[in-house]
Amino acid sequence: MSGLYRRTRNPMFQGVLLVLLAECLLYADPGLIVYTGSIALFFHTTVVFREEPDLTSRFGVSYSHYCRQVPRWGFALKAFSPEPI
Repeated sequence: MSGLYRRTRNPMFQGVLLVLLAECLLYADPGLIVYTGSIALFFHTTVVFREEPDLTSRFGVSYSHYCRQVPRWGFALKAFSPEPI
């Protein structure tokens, strides 16, 4: 495991949300705020109800270990280190 995935589980989704939040600050449009919130909700439900169960069934204990060390949203201060084999 390398790159941003050692510190957060969803860097691409977070990047999109960061751009949308920056646009909200730039344009101060209430419609854009609603759009950003709906995209954030869509990302969250997709991750929780589709991606994570699929990855848990595919990778089992190693993915559970990864989930315990790396946050779904936000960034970990300490980079992920896999279990010693």
